[in-house]
Amino acid sequence: MECVAFWLARFLHNKGKTQEDNTLETRRSAIKKTWSSILIGSVLLTAGTVQAEPGIDVDATVVSNYVFRGGDLFEDKFRQDGEKISGFNLAPAFQPSINFNLDNGMFFNVWTSFALTGREPVDTDGLYQTGPDQSGPGAGVNVFTATTAEIAAVTGTGPTASQIADGSYQAPGLYNENNGLKRFDEVDLTLGYEVESKLGTMSGGIIAYVLPNTTTIGSNVGGDQFTEFFVGFSPAILPEEAGSISLTYYAEINGDGAEGTTYSYIGYDWGTDLSDSMTLGFNVGAGYATASGYQNWRNVDAGISLGFGNFSLGLNAVYRPDLSWFDTDGPGKNALAWVNGGSTGFDGMVTDPSKSTGLANSTFNSLVSSSVDPSGNWTYTPRQKLPRVLYYISAGYSMSF
Repeated sequence: MECVAFWLARFLHNKGKTQEDNTLETRRSAIKKTWSSILIGSVLLTAGTVQAEPGIDVDATVVSNYVFRGGDLFEDKFRQDGEKISGFNLAPAFQPSINFNLDNGMFFNVWTSFALTGREPVDTDGLYQTGPDQSGPGAGVNVFTATTAEIAAVTGTGPTASQIADGSYQAPGLYNENNGLKRFDEVDLTLGYEVESKLGTMSGGIIAYVLPNTTTIGSNVGGDQFTEFFVGFSPAILPEEAGSISLTYYAEINGDGAEGTTYSYIGYDWGTDLSDSMTLGFNVGAGYATASGYQNWRNVDAGISLGFGNFSLGLNAVYRPDLSWFDTDGPGKNALAWVNGGSTGFDGMVTDPSKSTGLANSTFNSLVSSSVDPSGNWTYTPRQKLPRVLYYISAGYSMSF
């Protein structure tokens, strides 16, 4: 699971925006994604401000996949199904939100996301193990290829005195891996402020990302919580009919070792009325990220949508110029795997689920490994190239009071 600063996606709204571009749009329909310095903010505050009308915005959206800043959060669905990772992942999520706009420029938003499929963990390796989510060399045995000693090491494992005392002992057997998508259920709370003037729109605030479900099988510990602040500026340099340009800066200030990671997004949005009840929208943008030990462009987005009254349908494509951001072949959700030596790095290659999941694949790969290196110091792992482009669709309904 990556750092949540690189996760937490937003819905494609009726102006054709991507999930990334709508981090604030689904929270407050009037706000423009923006970035600026404190100096620009002070100029805006003294230039004559205009506050948005108070009200409540409600949105209910279903997306075909949870994509955030170029990352496929539901990539584990491919592993659950034993399929090769591709650019289109049919792993839908329901993402409703409610936004409260105050007459003083303040707004408060509650945004949620719930996986609609693949919620529960499944056994993808078919190995005999001493507990759930044990994978890799030494974590389980294949009864068809393991030696007598290797099988005995697992089947002969009995409870220790301490395990009996604390009730932590689990009998050897077939256990699920930690791949259930309910780990990514989330509730986001945003408190922000927006001020408008002739120069443009200045915004800022803080976002608390709460993942209520435990991220580890068999654990009673709750999920993670991350905190991010944002500032933005949308200059009033284009006529309304020509669309808008926006710049937004996000910084992680709290989150399980992810402090200091940043993400900057520049976007262009355009929309027009096709009729009294139909709208057409287009969006394009790019995101630049920094993390411990690395920085580079992360994603380039383009989206188009049609609005029918309060309903909307959208299609988005996300190009990933640097696949190093999405290398999942290593432990640690808050640091890039290859930085910590957990992957080959920079090759854009990960384990191929279609050739690594299931007992048949496990048996074949084990035979290859033992044939090449009988000492057991090398393990054969079929790999595949990560998709450079992701696609997702959305359908939503929104209304204001």
